[in-house]
Amino acid sequence: MMNRVFVTGRGHGMVGSRMVKLGWSALMSDVTDSVELDTEINRMKPNLIVHLAAKSGVDLCERPENQKITDMVNFMGAVNVFELAEKHSIPVVHISSDHIFSGDWWGSYQEDATDLKPKNHYGLQKLVAEAASSDFQNVKVVRTSTLIYKNRPSVEWQLDALQRGETIASPFFIWRSFMHVDHFVSSILHYADNFRDMPKVLHISGSKNISWWRLIKSYAGAYGYDSNKVIPRYRNSTIPGEAARPFRCGLSTLLSENLGFQQYDYVDAIKQDMSL
Repeated sequence: MMNRVFVTGRGHGMVGSRMVKLGWSALMSDVTDSVELDTEINRMKPNLIVHLAAKSGVDLCERPENQKITDMVNFMGAVNVFELAEKHSIPVVHISSDHIFSGDWWGSYQEDATDLKPKNHYGLQKLVAEAASSDFQNVKVVRTSTLIYKNRPSVEWQLDALQRGETIASPFFIWRSFMHVDHFVSSILHYADNFRDMPKVLHISGSKNISWWRLIKSYAGAYGYDSNKVIPRYRNSTIPGEAARPFRCGLSTLLSENLGFQQYDYVDAIKQDMSL
């Protein structure tokens, strides 16, 4: 299957670039251009599409001047992929996010959770795209939480500051089920090979739900930095220009574990970074 699996997003981005390096192919069309996309799908004849093309910056999507274009990509682009894949009888894996939830619940969200109250515009875009996917028999949804690696900007700036001996304030109130992007890609490989047996919605993320503060303290300890310089930032310490975030949005991975997916957590993510 692998040489006939295509990703949207031109093979760019954190996930798509890694998939292309592993031998998957990229659809080069703009997903908002249905004519161009239809022509390319008809020519390349994928036997599965992993839909990755998205504007994923939460703050970017929140700004009013950006919402029209990000709506086009994150919602209409997804619908174009769903409709054209259905036309050509191609299954689709749609990648979604835990930002569809409010984050006001203190547990880990299961696939059938009904707390669908996004705190930001990006989460709303992902939610309406999921809603659209329910009308297509050929589309299945994989939700994930925050994917990380040490050079991802949201991690890298904190590690760089610690390396310089600076004290940083990392969010104590934002919890996620962090997963290394390489582990996510490996899991999607397994998912693609077993697409027919997968449920309509599946969570693939880290198996432990922790705060950003704990994650960065763990990175600091692993790299020999002073973890005492990682202090908690509380929710009343806001940063201008930030979109609202759901506070506790970890995902339950019990179903994926029962389906035979290898389970990873934030410790595995740090070990993966240190092995590279």
